Order: sequence, then structure tokens, then C-alpha cells
Amino acid sequence: MSLTHLNTALLCPTCGTGRLTRHARGELLCNACPHIVGSKNGIYALAPNAPDTQLDTDDYMNAHYPSEQSYKNLYSDLENLLQKVTPAGDIAHTLEVGSGSGAWTWGLSRDDRVKTLYASDISPGFLARLHETSGSPDTLILRAGGEDLAFAPGSLDLVLGRSVLHHIYDYRAVLRQIRTWLKPGGSAIFFEPNLQGKLWVAFYIEMIRQMDGALNDGGATLLKRRPNGLSHQTRKGMNGAMRHILKDFYHPEIDAIRPEIEDKYVFDINTLIADGKTAGFADVQYVDQEQDNGLALKRIRNSVLSVLGTDKDKIAQYEPLFDAFQATFGLSAQTTPISPMGYFVFRA
Repeated sequence: MSLTHLNTALLCPTCGTGRLTRHARGELLCNACPHIVGSKNGIYALAPNAPDTQLDTDDYMNAHYPSEQSYKNLYSDLENLLQKVTPAGDIAHTLEVGSGSGAWTWGLSRDDRVKTLYASDISPGFLARLHETSGSPDTLILRAGGEDLAFAPGSLDLVLGRSVLHHIYDYRAVLRQIRTWLKPGGSAIFFEPNLQGKLWVAFYIEMIRQMDGALNDGGATLLKRRPNGLSHQTRKGMNGAMRHILKDFYHPEIDAIRPEIEDKYVFDINTLIADGKTAGFADVQYVDQEQDNGLALKRIRNSVLSVLGTDKDKIAQYEPLFDAFQATFGLSAQTTPISPMGYFVFRA
């Protein structure tokens, strides 16, 4: 892959004022101090000591991005949203924070509207996959967390993050930074878990856990004992999953442990919107995923299945609970609940 001279929007991590320029040999050189950011296997270690993710990267990639078609589908969803929030199509200079293995980077690196793409992550495993699937002369793949990045004010058209903001302890500081990086009229889009939607997942997990205990442990006199209940380990995991979603309510020391846990937040929609406005964005809105045509039920059911482990086949005995949901809340776009994951759009 031949590299050309490129004046980037990145600020030097050493002096904080100089711009980083990519030269033909591949290094990023500061134009104000002697600092050099080298490239190894197509990856620039902007923050070489950034902590690795706690996720099993191989399992995550195999589960979420098993084929090229999965990347195409994810980028199609993003394109549909971009048409609504960036009607002028100004995405020439784009940053993706927490790119992972390239859920959106794959499409962005192939989009002719994007002239310079900055893709960052902290995981060497994800970055290697990112270079494999999305490496191009116009894409700079950076090892850096959201807190480690620095761009010239007003230099970016679009900032994106897919399931990343809730991993950042001081996400409010990152939002303030992003606001300064964006050009007037630019947008930041983050696809994140929200409390209003995740609450439905927690409710179904806990309802099935408690019903299974009553049915199979004789906990309720009116319910008949059954031999095909969930294992003790599965029920324990379900209780943990429910409390994890609602950790701000169940964990008395959540503020003390939050910096160390992987999933630090499940965002209340109104709180994150207010945080965006406090950070200086002119407008912030939540854009939900499509939830009608059975999608709301599918998302809840898949979330429940994900915590059942080897007991997935036992979900069949609880199908009436899902049928009742579809017959009421899942009936139409007017009655369906909010998706567990959705888009927060911040406009500069």
C-alpha cells in the first residue's frame, strides 16, 4: 500500500500544539517539536500504553461480524441515519472512536465522500482486524482511547462511536473535546445502551428467573413443579445480568467501582441529552432503531437468550410471555417500547 504525504488534523501528544503530518515512509511527524509516531503493521501507537479491552476480541468478532455481509448491513443502517442528520453529506473528515473490529470503519473506508478517516481503538486484537478489513491510504488507524485523542479545533465534519461512550469513565469530558473538534454544523453520533430500553431486557430476564424458580423449586404453591428448569448457574447469571443493567440502583458502591468495570454506564436518555447540551452542542436528540414488525420482541428475546448459556433450549416453555408482549406492546410503532440500543446525535 503506497502512502502519500498527508497533513492530518491530529495534534501532537507531546507538545499539544503541533499538527501531525504523515510522510511517505509512513511516520507521523510533529510540525512543532521532534515527536514521531511510528507505524507498525499499519497501526499508529498514538497512546502506546493505553489499557487493553476486557472483552474477548476473537469471540466478539466471531459473534458480531462473521461475514462481509454483516459489515454491509451495519453500514447501511448508518448511511440511512446520516442521510437524515447530515443532509449536505459533509463527512470528508471523519473520526470513529472505539472502532473495534470495524463495524462502521469497513463502510467508511470505502465511502468516496470520506477523504480522511481516523479510526481509533485501544485493543491490539481489534486494531489488527481493523487494518485487515479497512486499511487504506486515506485511513489512519490509531491505538488510542477516546481520552487520548486530540484534534485541531473545527477540523472534523463527523465523529462516530458504536457502543463506546459507555466504556469511558469521564465521557462528559470527551463530549466537550469532541464539540471543539467539530466544524460548525458538524455532528457526533454515538450508538449506545439506554436505560429506557434495557429496562425491558432486565424485566424479562428477572421475570423468567423468578418464574423458573417458582415452577421448579416449589416456591409457589399454585405452580406445578417441573423437572426441566434452568440450572442454578444460569439463574445466578440471569440475576447478575439484571443487576448489571440496573447497577446504578443495585450496587451501593457503584461510583467507587465504576472506573474499573468494562460497561460503566447504561445511559438514561434524558441525562445524556442534557450532558450533550452542557458540553456545548447546539442540539442533541435520541434516534431509536426501528422497533415495529416484530423487531422489538426479537431484540428482547435475543438479549434473554444471550444470558441463558447452555440452557437456551429451555426458553421454549416461556414463549407465552413473548407472545403476550407481541400481542400488546409489540403491536405497532405507537405501542412498542424503546430499543435497548439507540443513536444519540449531537449537533455542533
